[in-house]
Amino acid sequence: MKYYNSKFNFCFLAEEGVVIYNTATGACSLLPEADPNQISELFCKEKIFFEENFFDPDTLEDFLKSGFLVEEHRNELEEIRSRYWKARDETPVVLTITTTMDCNLGCYYCYESRSKHKLEFKEIPQIINQLELIFNQTSKKSLHVD
Repeated sequence: MKYYNSKFNFCFLAEEGVVIYNTATGACSLLPEADPNQISELFCKEKIFFEENFFDPDTLEDFLKSGFLVEEHRNELEEIRSRYWKARDETPVVLTITTTMDCNLGCYYCYESRSKHKLEFKEIPQIINQLELIFNQTSKKSLHVD
């Protein structure tokens, strides 16, 4: 079987050696005795195919498990797209209810204008109607309220 270096690998130098990081899996590995140029060429440049015997079996298993190497037939980008859409479908509807616009925190990054407007009980049916509309138009099954 052949393997290739993941397109989601990044290499960088640390005091202790070379670090490989894979953004798709979140895996990080320190290679203390490694040549930075060689590691960069092998893991972080153009797609390179490796034969099964290029690495010792334990190293190959670790690199596959971490996502630094990928089996030849796999399509990483399609897998990430699939994970994205699955997660997007499974995440709850998020509803943030602002009960007042008269906040006194004064956070420097806030873009909201202050006013004396407060959420009133008569506005609750509008919120519920909007939620019903969202749930009827999507496959969402849960709600998170802030």
